[in-house]
Amino acid sequence: SFEGSENAYTQVIKVQCQSDVDCADGSSCHLRNRWCYADDRELSCGVDEGFEPNESAGTATELTLDGAPVELADIAICPEDEDYYRVEIGAGQGLTATLLHGDNTEVDLFLFKDNGQFVSAGARRRTGEELRAPYLAAGSYLLLVDMQNYQGAVPTTYDLTVVLESGLCTRDPDCTGLAGREFCDGD
Repeated sequence: SFEGSENAYTQVIKVQCQSDVDCADGSSCHLRNRWCYADDRELSCGVDEGFEPNESAGTATELTLDGAPVELADIAICPEDEDYYRVEIGAGQGLTATLLHGDNTEVDLFLFKDNGQFVSAGARRRTGEELRAPYLAAGSYLLLVDMQNYQGAVPTTYDLTVVLESGLCTRDPDCTGLAGREFCDGD
């Protein structure tokens, strides 16, 4: 109390998360914005049978890249929804992901390592994005499809195609890493 006055107050401390382990039990890390949110959110839009729940790294939908392109069509998304997909990359492999959506929408594509470290973002095109990461270290990766909540954002659908790439990094500019700062291990 201050000079006999008492007021109820709430203090909010916002700390950035790097992965789900940084968040309290029952919450997950939104890798794009780096904040924790409750896992028990009820979505009024963006729900797709066979892919849900996939609103966090921990509940990501597994995509099996076995040589043939993985093609997802007419996947619903809205500002309250984000879709995570997990892919396994072997030695000497990488991926290309293409995201297509309608005009006048803002749907973004990101690639993270399984530990939440940012790897790459899709390059904008008029009706979608392309993310090329042809030379990745072997391991588990997360693709995030996210629609920002901007004024006028409305639910929409997207198509996602993921193709496994093969080849070894031979020149430093070929390599994909944290903002392009990783280098080839070879000559």
